[in-house]
Parts: sequence; structure tokens; C-alpha cells
Amino acid sequence: MNKLGKVSICCLLACISSFFDAQAQQRKAPAYPLITHNPNFSIWSMTDQLNASTTKHWTEADHSLLGLINVDGNIYRFLGKEEPNYKTILPTAEDQSFTVQYTESKPEGDWQSSSYKASGWKSGAAPLGDDQKHVKTLWKSDDIWVRRAFNVTDPQGINELFLKLNHDDNVVVFLNGKKVYEKAGWTNSFQYLPINKSDLKAGQNQIAIHLRNTAGGRFLDFGLVDRLKEGDLKYKLPYRKMWR
Repeated sequence: MNKLGKVSICCLLACISSFFDAQAQQRKAPAYPLITHNPNFSIWSMTDQLNASTTKHWTEADHSLLGLINVDGNIYRFLGKEEPNYKTILPTAEDQSFTVQYTESKPEGDWQSSSYKASGWKSGAAPLGDDQKHVKTLWKSDDIWVRRAFNVTDPQGINELFLKLNHDDNVVVFLNGKKVYEKAGWTNSFQYLPINKSDLKAGQNQIAIHLRNTAGGRFLDFGLVDRLKEGDLKYKLPYRKMWR
């Protein structure tokens, strides 16, 4: 092989090596350990920027750590992010007792409508489910239809509206006759699900839910919350990346 051929091969190998080096630099870890003691106590950062997200447990539940530093009277957040704060609009059963109308027989007509007359439906306290130790109304059939009326004084004063929902299993949720959420599957804790606050109206409102059990247990508890704006601390972030 002549000298020109060897030089060409060396240049090609150098280009290939540079390409893979560049690709390697772009790789991102799914999470970074901050505190690891045992599987039940660990705190992880889930983003490349240390201050871009709330720190979490390995189960992805929020496990908030905040790192702040005061420099010449300015407060900088270098670690973590504040967990969202919520104000209750419509309480769940863990916050306050409430009752719903429900039926285990498929209703006729527009049962999710605000104007629907739920004559013949039963009344029961939430939560509903099949574990007598943890619910107030027993439900052991395959399907249940639930309606809950409530009042809102000033829907436009809400910052961000979220449905707070814990269900087992397949669920469809309507607010004032409009479908706002649907999921096949179950949860084992409350989920905060964004919905449009324009779907609320001043005065009486109606949440209607169809829940279908396909396997395992049965459970339903729900409410509405307002995610509040961030607190008074105005963090300044002087850098963009902590590590690769």
C-alpha cells in the first residue's frame, strides 16, 4: 500500500473515532444518584440540569431536595426544584367526607350531562371500592357510574386546574358533559391530571365518571385542585449544565 493510501485510511479512522466520541458526549443518563443509602431511601436527579426538576425517589415519586445559596443578597437555586403546591377546589375523601350518586346498572340517556336526572341512582360516601377496610361504599360489580355535583364561585380565579384522581381500574371522566380524561389501567396513588379551567362554570358543576373493573381490586376517589403559582423567592439560575 502506498503512502497516500495509508494517509487516507488514517484520516478515515480519525473521522470515525471523532464521530463516535461526539455521539458518546451526547448520551444522557436516565437519572443521577444524589443520595443512596438503601433501596427504600434514595434521592435521584432525573434531568441533566441539576436544578431543572424536582428530585425523586427511585419509584419516581417526588422526594424533594432543594439546594440554595445566597450570593451578595441574591438567592440561587443550584439543586432541585420546588414541589408544586395545590389548593383544594373540590376535596377528595382523604381531605373531607363527601357523597356521590351512583349506579351499577348501565344508565339510559346522556348520563354524563349536567342536566341529567339521576332518578333511581343510589347515594353513597366516597371512596368507593371492594376493600371494606379502606372504603365507605362497597362496589363489587364490573361497572359503576358515579355523579357528583359541586359549586364554584370564581373559576377564572383558578391558576391551573387539575383533576386529582385515584382509580382502579379503567376510567372515563366527564366535567359538565365534556370528556376530560380517560385511561385504561389503574393507579395506586393520587394522580394530578391537568384539565382546562374553562370547562368549569360559575355556580353548579357536575363530574360524571364511569369506572370498569377488568381484574383485581376496585377503587375510586377524586377531586379538583388548583396548582398555585411559584412562591416569592425569585431564583436566578446563572448556569445551564452541571455535568455530562
